[in-house]
Amino acid sequence: MGTLTNPVTMKLFFTKLTLNRANSRKKILTIIVRPETPS
Repeated sequence: MGTLTNPVTMKLFFTKLTLNRANSRKKILTIIVRPETPS
């Protein structure tokens, strides 16, 4: 797991995490706003 100490890899990893979190939040909002349309 030596690649995790690489700052570039860490930055990409955290960026991906943030994007995933934003995407799931958007999905949840979409489900709340339009529950009749399954994604």
